Amino acid sequence: MRQIERGGAGRGKWVVGILCLALLPVGAGPGRVGAAGEGLQVQEAAPNRGAAAVWQALQRLRTTLSVLHTTAHPDDEDAALLTWLARSEGVRTGLLTLNRGEGGANLIGPELYDALGILRTEEMLAANRLYGIDAQMFTRVTDFGFSKRLDETIEHWGREVVLRDMVHAIRRYRPEVMVSRFHGEARDGHGNHQAAGLLSREAFRAAGDPAVFPEQLTGGLRPWQAKKLYLSLRANEEATLRIDVGGFDPLQGRSWREIAMEGYGLHRSQSVGQARPMPGTATTALRLVESKVGPVGPEQNLGEGLGGSLTDLARLAPTLPLGEDLTRMGGAIEEAFRQFDARAPWRITGQLVTARRHLRRAIETVMPASPNDGGAEQVLFLLQRKEKELNDAVNLALGLSLEVLVEPERPAAAGGFMPRPRQTFGVTTPGEAFTLSATVVCRGEAQPTRGQLRLEAPAGWEIGAPSAEGPLPGRNRPQRHDFRVRVPLDAPATRPHWSRDSELRDFVYRIDQPALLHEPFAPPELHGVYRYSIEGETFEYRQPARTSFVRAPYGEQRRLVTVAPALNVAMTPRVGVALPGATGKTEVTVTVSHNRKEETTGQVRLSVPAGWRTEPASQPFTFRHEGETASYRFQVVTTKVSAGETYRVEAVAEHAG
Repeated sequence: MRQIERGGAGRGKWVVGILCLALLPVGAGPGRVGAAGEGLQVQEAAPNRGAAAVWQALQRLRTTLSVLHTTAHPDDEDAALLTWLARSEGVRTGLLTLNRGEGGANLIGPELYDALGILRTEEMLAANRLYGIDAQMFTRVTDFGFSKRLDETIEHWGREVVLRDMVHAIRRYRPEVMVSRFHGEARDGHGNHQAAGLLSREAFRAAGDPAVFPEQLTGGLRPWQAKKLYLSLRANEEATLRIDVGGFDPLQGRSWREIAMEGYGLHRSQSVGQARPMPGTATTALRLVESKVGPVGPEQNLGEGLGGSLTDLARLAPTLPLGEDLTRMGGAIEEAFRQFDARAPWRITGQLVTARRHLRRAIETVMPASPNDGGAEQVLFLLQRKEKELNDAVNLALGLSLEVLVEPERPAAAGGFMPRPRQTFGVTTPGEAFTLSATVVCRGEAQPTRGQLRLEAPAGWEIGAPSAEGPLPGRNRPQRHDFRVRVPLDAPATRPHWSRDSELRDFVYRIDQPALLHEPFAPPELHGVYRYSIEGETFEYRQPARTSFVRAPYGEQRRLVTVAPALNVAMTPRVGVALPGATGKTEVTVTVSHNRKEETTGQVRLSVPAGWRTEPASQPFTFRHEGETASYRFQVVTTKVSAGETYRVEAVAEHAG
């Protein structure tokens, strides 16, 4: 679960002569986004584990084809198409969702606006784990509610703002194929949908033009022209390609569409995906509207004219001696297919290691030429992604598991036939110390020859005994190492990297960390890393650190380790109205919640404009446990109110200065 941190004390405004109405997120302070969002980003989906995941990792190693699907909101996506691409065809599949759905309704909780955007981002990530998505990207624009017209959406967002972000995403991802969910016409309905369709077509052309947004062409970005653009269709619309997404996967025991609908149903705040699909043939229809590799017309498959095999890469850099290593790499992968055994997937580890060895040689061959040769640079781009895919495939084939967990300060007593749940903290706060345990297990017969277990943390975090080295103790026998961690006193709170001053009037987010523009969230603060060797090749397995808590009736839950302020402060009402010249009293409630593990005492008060006062002036608080919350009532006595002026009232909680 991610945290929202609004930068200190809660704020309110007294506005004179204007009536202000607002729907505001409830309970979205540090430590809570909403029950439905807790821990979603660290729950791994069943299709991503075991022999089925190994088989799909092999599928991905066969092809260099990539597809980018564009939509407006979370829950707009063609879930069945995405799942078929990623899981059946092994295609590298990305999803560009223009906004986070902040303007939608919420079936499952009180979160609205930016808090709802966080919740729907988590839902989108949870769905993607079922689809098999490689990358989820967003732009900086917001969902401002149901828009009836295309021109309204373009006016609010700014055409160039959206186009710039979409072009940047395309240049970063480099898809061969784009599939736009929408057409840019009235048939799309929602104005956001129409804008997504219109600008997808513009971005398809603009991303390949170096004269468009030339400031982007630094730091590894280059012009990129996708080869095909498709539009998603309804069943009654004329198609150039129809794909059966209802194919059965015997390793999963389900069709691609059934897996997709399980993922789509995780958009729970929007109450979608309630129907259970029937097994059997199911068709997704597409229309090819632009092509750089042949005429626009009927096709037999989405990859027509695109190549996409490993050996095709040699043609991109014909002056380099890549053919032999790419052929041998492809041969090792095909041998892994032939030897694959769902009951013993580790038996293909040798072939995967051989493929990795030839991949590394190809990378070493192409790297010196890549700065000055566009073809070589593209080969390097694709090979480096294949290197990550091979790394993941080896981890899966070996049956590796890595758990990086906060240790309870008071371990549960042993006993009984059931394991005791781990009850640790919800969030950590600046200055706190805790213990993390990293436990690695290799469950296959093939075993790493040596390995190193270490913890990665941001600068300034203190890590005791930062690594442990040595071979694993044997098949299915865990190796554990404990790390003592201290959070620095100046550690910033975990928060989204996007923000805006007004949830009602600002339609474009301010991106606080530009390097994270398209990312769903910033990376986790803490990572455990197991780096190991097998047959002379080095691989890596990474997992974020997590904390544990018990939530009835679901039992033990886990979520990312996040940093929150020691105290959260919120104030209601958020907006007040006064008549010019009026004086009087208005009741304000300040809610203070506690994130520290030890006792905290202090005072809560209101900071008011000069000449105003509060009754009482302040109130004391004492908290003894994490998660405690208390509310305090104040009367704000207003004087000297002038027409047209805005007055700020701030709630302040003070502890130890």
